[in-house]
Amino acid sequence: MIGSNTSLKAKGATPTQYPVQQAQPSPFGQGGYTGQSSMKQPNYIGIDTTEDAANNIMAKGFQQGDHRFQMKQLDRAGISRGRGQQFVAGQEGSQAMGQAANQAAELRTQDMAANSKMRSDYEKAMEQQAQQLAMIQHAQSQTDWTRQFAEESAAAQVKMAQQQAQLQLMLSLMKD
Repeated sequence: MIGSNTSLKAKGATPTQYPVQQAQPSPFGQGGYTGQSSMKQPNYIGIDTTEDAANNIMAKGFQQGDHRFQMKQLDRAGISRGRGQQFVAGQEGSQAMGQAANQAAELRTQDMAANSKMRSDYEKAMEQQAQQLAMIQHAQSQTDWTRQFAEESAAAQVKMAQQQAQLQLMLSLMKD
């Protein structure tokens, strides 16, 4: 039978799981910022689902590939079966099996492409969100640093003003 080495049983493999990854710290030492993505992992098309659908397509192809099935479609009332009719049935059966194999392969390819696109989009969105979180943290730390610098500058100016006032007082006391 055509395609008799084709398995009708799903392989049972599970799709690869991709965990949420945390952004890596900066390689430039202290001040590295991290952010963790809260993106949820997409629901990938399971290999079992794909294989079940491909197996259904192949089973239909096997059914249509059987010469008896094709002969019944070619039967006409009052006309006996001949070699020509058997030949045509065999040709149509072969074509049906080829089409089924192509459709099953196309289905697998489409599902793999869809999973790949979902994985790529997920990883891109996860990385973008981690970068955005890191930029927010960086902006906050810059704001904190600016405020701290302003406070230290003001304290230094007050201290300098106090020292200058003390010096003026001491100089005025020495003159008298």
